[in-house]
Amino acid sequence: MSSLNENIKRPRFIETLGPRKIRCHGRITEAEHHDVFYSKLHKTVNSLFRGEPYQFGHQTSEYVVRVEELAGGYMARSMDFFVFGNYMGRIHPGDEVIITAAERGGRFVAGSVFNVSTNSDLKPGLQIPGAVIRFLFVLLLLLIVGTVLLGYEFVASGQIYSFILPAVLIGAVFSRLKKIKRKLFGGR
Repeated sequence: MSSLNENIKRPRFIETLGPRKIRCHGRITEAEHHDVFYSKLHKTVNSLFRGEPYQFGHQTSEYVVRVEELAGGYMARSMDFFVFGNYMGRIHPGDEVIITAAERGGRFVAGSVFNVSTNSDLKPGLQIPGAVIRFLFVLLLLLIVGTVLLGYEFVASGQIYSFILPAVLIGAVFSRLKKIKRKLFGGR
């Protein structure tokens, strides 16, 4: 004879969504809050290489949230997630949450947090995702490389000589006109 608890279907603790992306359904046991003061360069480097979102302002708010499996009376599995943004007063130990996270830099960074206990989707505030920062950085690198290659092609093809001669002639003409103006009108 099966007991009543065996018939209740529990949600899966960890569900794999992709090669580096998971969804976790569990209960918060700890939520540790940190405010760190980073320079803009440090924030940009963290966005590029660690996948952290770029937060506006002079401080970066981050939480380390430990989520435990929903288990009835026995030792459960737990997992830590890094949540970026200001969630002060919205994340509490004991809340049932669904966290979608991606593995970045050897840790799981939460992309979205849904609080099942309050039936609310938690939003962190204004920040730029790390993927957008990476895209803009690659775009800037391509722009710099393209400019250098165009400059090299300009010099290597000899077109620079067709640019220098008119520039020198125009400069000489303006210099001569300036001297004539001084003689006619005086002053500088």
